[in-house]
Amino acid sequence: MPIALSMFSSRYIALLAGFACALAGCATSPGRLESNRFQHDAYPYSLFYGDGGRAEYPLGPHYTVENFYSPDGRHRHPRLGGEFTVDRYYREESPAVVGSESFYDLLLTRDQPKARFWLRSVPMVKADQGVSLPSLAQRYLDTVAKTGRAAAPFGIEREAPAAPTQLRNVRTSACELSKRQALRVDFELQNPGAARTLDEPDWRSVSVILVQTGYFARRQYPVVLLVGRESNQADDPVLTRDFDRMLDQLALGDVGQGLTMKGGTTCGSAEIAAAAAQSAAPPADGSGGERTPELEVPIIQEDAPSP
Repeated sequence: MPIALSMFSSRYIALLAGFACALAGCATSPGRLESNRFQHDAYPYSLFYGDGGRAEYPLGPHYTVENFYSPDGRHRHPRLGGEFTVDRYYREESPAVVGSESFYDLLLTRDQPKARFWLRSVPMVKADQGVSLPSLAQRYLDTVAKTGRAAAPFGIEREAPAAPTQLRNVRTSACELSKRQALRVDFELQNPGAARTLDEPDWRSVSVILVQTGYFARRQYPVVLLVGRESNQADDPVLTRDFDRMLDQLALGDVGQGLTMKGGTTCGSAEIAAAAAQSAAPPADGSGGERTPELEVPIIQEDAPSP
């Protein structure tokens, strides 16, 4: 009888825990590293592996998956805690829900030259559904400047502790990714690590593509896909090639229809350079042409010293 009671208690506790997670939104896996692609669990988008890529290193042998681990070499689990988990506030639910969820869909690091590539699907508040990408990008830059993080909490996510820093050389380019409207933002982020070691540069190079996915979290929170690259070197040809391939290998499907292989992008470096050259040339009709709205560089005001 004690054994049966123990078994009943364990099952009862497990059911309660599962019910509590359903209400509170416990952190779950953002996706699956399959044989030929990373597949998101909640949204029909995938990152297909390139030549020589596989689940252990989707972009090739120099890249390591950081937000998953495999204790037995076969099954992969999402890393939780620290930089891998974020609280998201679904305030328009009744009652409101705070979900502890995976910060990254996929985080890859490269050994040499050092770099971080990442994918993040971020729910926004309901009112942001009609907000333009330049407005969202400006808000994102403000958050980066406030937190000092290239991959900064955004949308309905809990704010990171303030660590103000500077941005410079901000450039924006309208583009498309997998048949969706997108905006590429390139900038340099002041590197606080440079003060502690000679091996770190004063500025780090960052590229972020914001994509209007058409997806919704909990049926009412519009989701923006953030595709990011952070490195010490701005114009390294290897990193430029790999990031362009990553963009080209992303495919966003339609909800209810699965993955329809709508890949392709105009957000790569070559396409952006060609578009910039074309926009710089005077149009044949003498008009001013269309330009991507320029974003403001956030200015961090330091507190005045106490008298």
